[in-house]
Amino acid sequence: MMATLPIGCNSSTEKKAEQIREEQADVVDAAEAGADIDEVREQQAEVDSARKDFARQWRKERDNAREDISATIEDIDDKIAHYERTLTEVSNNRKKSLQQAINTLKTYRQRMADELKNLEFTTAEKWPEVKARTEYLVSKTDAQLNAVRAD
Repeated sequence: MMATLPIGCNSSTEKKAEQIREEQADVVDAAEAGADIDEVREQQAEVDSARKDFARQWRKERDNAREDISATIEDIDDKIAHYERTLTEVSNNRKKSLQQAINTLKTYRQRMADELKNLEFTTAEKWPEVKARTEYLVSKTDAQLNAVRAD
């Protein structure tokens, strides 16, 4: 059993995927019930159109996720660079905690970079799971960025 983060059925891509499954079931039901071949073809054309819309929609969401991750990576890089410059100006006690924070940020940065690479191989079927993981990682990283301070 695979555990995923709960994201509900609020995503427009999830709603579109559900709509496609329902429409495909209608096509199968109609064909099995002996419906007119033209009616079945028309219903299948609607399903095919919905699949194309779905593919466009999830690609757009994936592109937005790429932008969010890239912006977060840039923020991390800026903050790390600032803190590394600050290391020479702070007390030894502060240096230790600041260095730990920098190391934590570098860990999150690597996770974000890995997630960015993974987005290239994400399929539409896996998108809801990947999206949930990505949103969680961005949120956790943003919280970590906000928690690290140089004062």
